[in-house]
Amino acid sequence: MNRRQFAHRLGLAVGTALLPKRRLVATTTGSEYLRASASRKLLDVNSRNVQDAAKMGCQNMGRIFDADNQNLPYGVAPLYPRAAFGLAEFSEPQIPGRHLTALLAAEAHMGLSVDGVTVKRHEQTAYMSYSGPVALPLSCEVPQIDLFDVSQIQRVHPARLTRFQPVHIAHGFNALYALVAYRSSSRAHEIAESSIRACLALWNPVTGWNREKIEGALGLKYSDAWEEPFIAGIAMSVGPLARYYAVTKSSAALELALLIKEKLIGEYFLPDGDYDQRRIGAHTQNVVYTLASLAWLATETHDATLMERVRAFYENGVRRDLSNIFGWSPEHAGPSTAGPFFQQSAHPDRGEAGNTALILETAILLARWGHTEYFADAEAILRGYLLPSQIRDVSFISESANPRGYDRLRQVGARMQGSWGYSAPYGLLPVGVPLVFTTVEVVGVVVRSLVESYLDMTRFDGSHHVVNMLFDHETADIKVDSPYTTGELRLTLKKPGSVRVRIPSWVNASDLLVNGKGGGARLADGYLEIGRSPPGVLSISFPLISRDVTLTWRNRKIRCRLRGDEAIAMESFGTDLTFFDPL
Repeated sequence: MNRRQFAHRLGLAVGTALLPKRRLVATTTGSEYLRASASRKLLDVNSRNVQDAAKMGCQNMGRIFDADNQNLPYGVAPLYPRAAFGLAEFSEPQIPGRHLTALLAAEAHMGLSVDGVTVKRHEQTAYMSYSGPVALPLSCEVPQIDLFDVSQIQRVHPARLTRFQPVHIAHGFNALYALVAYRSSSRAHEIAESSIRACLALWNPVTGWNREKIEGALGLKYSDAWEEPFIAGIAMSVGPLARYYAVTKSSAALELALLIKEKLIGEYFLPDGDYDQRRIGAHTQNVVYTLASLAWLATETHDATLMERVRAFYENGVRRDLSNIFGWSPEHAGPSTAGPFFQQSAHPDRGEAGNTALILETAILLARWGHTEYFADAEAILRGYLLPSQIRDVSFISESANPRGYDRLRQVGARMQGSWGYSAPYGLLPVGVPLVFTTVEVVGVVVRSLVESYLDMTRFDGSHHVVNMLFDHETADIKVDSPYTTGELRLTLKKPGSVRVRIPSWVNASDLLVNGKGGGARLADGYLEIGRSPPGVLSISFPLISRDVTLTWRNRKIRCRLRGDEAIAMESFGTDLTFFDPL
């Protein structure tokens, strides 16, 4: 059972029955939704501290192992109105792939302390998923139980690897890449090369996977995604392969990545950049994962034509059909309600933070390429949705009865603090959705995108300081105090050099003061340019103006009030567990 099937069934089975009495209300779209009679605003909502969000996310990734099942990572976690963990058939191949890239990158680039036991457990699980009859990431059978029924035990045999799902290829390569790049693992390198050879032998861009051999000679159970199996399969592995290639210069990795890329640009990501569910699928995660993967391949192979194809889809498919201005993105983007999803037409505000993270990552890669206007998107995504939607206040999560002491029911709220899930732009309970539910891998996708953002907040090449995002930030070269925390932007230069600072488009140039003086500000391509400056403090001040915007996804509209790029109030339709003041 995959994560969306679990969410769908759990929601239908327990969600409505366990909620407090609810009443019907009319929204601004004219549709009726269920909402709680009382609303709570969450505490400790963060819109300013990227490093702290990543730290909490890394801590969460160390608390999701099942002590009753050889410390396998859990896959799913319903949190409200009742809380539990559950194993899933993607626990072995997918969780370590999503988590290891985040944990090891956060350690290397943010300087965060990462628990060695956490890394070792993920590493062992990743290796175990490759221990079957072929070097592909496999999973075991997981019994489906009522997680809240203490008479039922969820017992698995992780060494009995019988299932192959192509969607797991990318996650397996992510785990192996991380272990090669950050731990110099020869074992991971050897498995990766064997896996690439297996993919080249068993997959063909025209005929697909050789199911006869997979199900016959190898004796595995093969299962595809319910829609567009190429996009929801090996296509996503382009990015991990590209990053692995950048570290190892593996010719086989590049060969496989380029085979996949040619099929993608020839049949799916077309020059006009449009999104068509019939061609590319409706599961947003697979689409934006593949888009970010193409951006990584363009980056690592210096392919300007491919990066332009990425930008075309970002500008058209992503902006028009797959997100709002804060990067909030629907779990299911198609008009149909088929497949293992909550009905998106009935629950239009149900998003997935992992989608947002991949959109953010794509924006960062486009900006890093030279399209620096995408740093504005990145900061808006971080401040307006991704940081605020982290599950930090866990006071709403209740402990379930646990007379037999099962690990799956133990301290779920405390262990899931720092995670992300499937929230609305305004809160954890989208209108019409009766429960808070998450899947354990989402936090890894988000933390990795936070690391990429952190790397580009400032840059220094020895002569030129560049400030791309206005967060508190400190390196060996510069310290940035954000106007959102101090009232003005203060730059403490530790090394001499010229200075360029991205100024948001909502700032009037006439309002800019540099060291208390106006009139001399020079703006070029959205950046304030200050000549060569000695070590010391520069102050740049401008008002964080308040303005009202409308968040739009297709015909769904949500009113929002901003202070600068920071959301301070939002229309929430009377729902519970909100991030912002109501509007």
